[in-house]
Amino acid sequence: MNHSLGVYLHGELRRVMGRRLPRAIPGRGPPRPADSHGVSAAKQSERRADTAAVCTYHVTTRNRRVCSPPVVLARRPAQCQHRSVKSLHELKGDLYLAYRALIAHPLRRFLSTDARSGKQKFLDNYAAEGLIPITLEERQVLRGAARCIHCGLCDAYDLALAVIPRTIYDGASLLPIAYSRATPDLPRARAALDQLREEQLQRAEAVCPTRVPLRSIARYLQRKLQEVSLQQRRAASAR
Repeated sequence: MNHSLGVYLHGELRRVMGRRLPRAIPGRGPPRPADSHGVSAAKQSERRADTAAVCTYHVTTRNRRVCSPPVVLARRPAQCQHRSVKSLHELKGDLYLAYRALIAHPLRRFLSTDARSGKQKFLDNYAAEGLIPITLEERQVLRGAARCIHCGLCDAYDLALAVIPRTIYDGASLLPIAYSRATPDLPRARAALDQLREEQLQRAEAVCPTRVPLRSIARYLQRKLQEVSLQQRRAASAR
């Protein structure tokens, strides 16, 4: 009875572990328990000499822990070869970066006849698209706009809604949420920004729970709209 129960339990354990245990031989009972990795001590010592192994799965029974066979990660000769190839690639990359920093860029700057600064080159290439620089003070205004939680409370106290049609202006919440996100989109909001006044946003700014500076944002948007328009006219005249 005990022999049959042992064979049955071993079969169930082998099924749960994905058939990683040696098969039990009928009439001889379950196989002799192996060490913690499912292999004999002699084989484990031989494997430890030239490989690196890890145990990937284990099942705890009453008095012992049965582990799956170890997974061989890499052999020492292969590790040495990969390390040398990797070092060669890193050396090539370092030499290329040194060539660009010490030879290519200084030589290009020396032979270049363009006297424009980096900022002027950027403006000449991207100002026509509405991408213009932002100062540190303007970044503080944008950080204040990021505090908006879009609760809509400012829209209820926005006096500009009584003057500006809803087709072009839908409330003060558009200033921090939509208009201040990207300067290339400011020309589309020109009709609303041209009619918007700071005194109309005073009550809306006072009731804001996160203290979003709506009037400062309006001044920033109107100033940036003028800069974008100026850069676009310059780009058009240069063509």
